[in-house]
Amino acid sequence: MSAIGSSLTMVASAMKLFPSWSSDRFLDTGDMDEGRGKAYACRYARKRQWGHLRDLLLRVEYAQLSLEGVVDAIDGQTLLHVVCSHAPPLDVVTTLTDMFPALIDAADAIRRTPLHVAVENGASLEVVGFLVKSKPACAMLKDEDGKTPLMLVCQEIGELDDKDEARYFDDAFEADRRLLYLCDVAQSLAKAVPLSVLVEDEYGMTALEHAINSEAPRKMIRYLQHTTCRVVRTMNLESKRRQREIAMQQKENLNQEESHAYVVSSGVMGNVKRNSVVSSSA
Repeated sequence: MSAIGSSLTMVASAMKLFPSWSSDRFLDTGDMDEGRGKAYACRYARKRQWGHLRDLLLRVEYAQLSLEGVVDAIDGQTLLHVVCSHAPPLDVVTTLTDMFPALIDAADAIRRTPLHVAVENGASLEVVGFLVKSKPACAMLKDEDGKTPLMLVCQEIGELDDKDEARYFDDAFEADRRLLYLCDVAQSLAKAVPLSVLVEDEYGMTALEHAINSEAPRKMIRYLQHTTCRVVRTMNLESKRRQREIAMQQKENLNQEESHAYVVSSGVMGNVKRNSVVSSSA
């Protein structure tokens, strides 16, 4: 019995050292349906077992199964929502979106996209940047509370002091690291989709106003201010250019109408003169 117990201990230790030896790795792809695939994928994502999830995605692709659609009936989340809420590696996100592009802008029960979820849960700047680049329009989308991803970032900055006082963070420097992360994310979002700084929430507030209310670092506020000014200036220039084009088009149309009227009147006068000559000859 002691020998059997020792063997089991050795197997358990080996599985801890080499997670890919677990029985999940040897799931029969032929017996896997979409329901089981989604269940395993969600479990791996929530446990951050990214190696297992990579293997599963390969098997799912080989079996031509789909992991699109809702995987959490309560929250209405897709697999990409679940993945993005657990600080995923970039390659897992890119693989998943390459296989199922429709997941990128899918909204959950409270209208959050995976980009909303990613910035709320501390996904890497690389993951955030990839999601924005894949679907820039997601940076403009508002959740149930009328908040864009950029607004969520600016709003959270104002909550850091309260979280720090409530000992929400594990160490004294985590709040500072989170603040730096949020500032980097805000700049990344505003740079990738400048128009997102003009979007207003249900109270008519922009991301800049949320940043000011949250007493965000001055450097971040200045960046949002400069971005806002640049976007407004560009829009004004574009509006003026468009107005000039319209005025020129109207002038050209007027000239064409005048030319046409002149040709018509010239033809009429010519006919009158010819008729007069004919009448005189007669």
